[in-house]
Amino acid sequence: QDSFAQAMGVAAVTVDRTGNPITKTSNFCTVCEMIRSTETGLARCQQCDAEGGRIAHKQEKPYAYKCAGGLLDAAAPIIIDGQYAGCILCGQVIPVEEQEEFIQDVVARNIPLGLPKEAFEEEVRKIKPLPRDRFQAAVEMLSLTANNIIQNGAVNLSQAQLLTEAQERAALQAALQETQIKALKAQINPHFLFNSLT
Repeated sequence: QDSFAQAMGVAAVTVDRTGNPITKTSNFCTVCEMIRSTETGLARCQQCDAEGGRIAHKQEKPYAYKCAGGLLDAAAPIIIDGQYAGCILCGQVIPVEEQEEFIQDVVARNIPLGLPKEAFEEEVRKIKPLPRDRFQAAVEMLSLTANNIIQNGAVNLSQAQLLTEAQERAALQAALQETQIKALKAQINPHFLFNSLT
């Protein structure tokens, strides 16, 4: 995730199906950290992340969208053993082609969170704009990254299932041996009693 974020010049994070991060964030911008520092902003971002992941899952491919904070984001679903587990997100992008419009929108959407207007706008203007075609390339790479996570998850899941089966087999073997010992004791006890009486 870190390598992907650095190489593509975007932020990235992996979240579960409810939008809660399951990895540390990679390359997050100060603007998003400021938004997420507020209770309302964090809840809004997690809801947006969850929704982006659900749409990507429904479409069965990466989904690019404008996030609740006003930046471009994309989500790629992580589906392991047929189950939607969450998604990997990338973005926090302002497109070069619409830079000023995006800046104004990001500021307008987030000042109601109680953020200091001048300091916040200054941080928004520090975000290095990205051409849309480069963002699209990042979205395509995001799909490959998600597939890698899926393959690793499938391997881990298989290993966990094998371990569980081995533990269950060992428990059954131990129970069988215990039962055999009890059966032998039951056979010995009447003979001991009979011999003692004799």
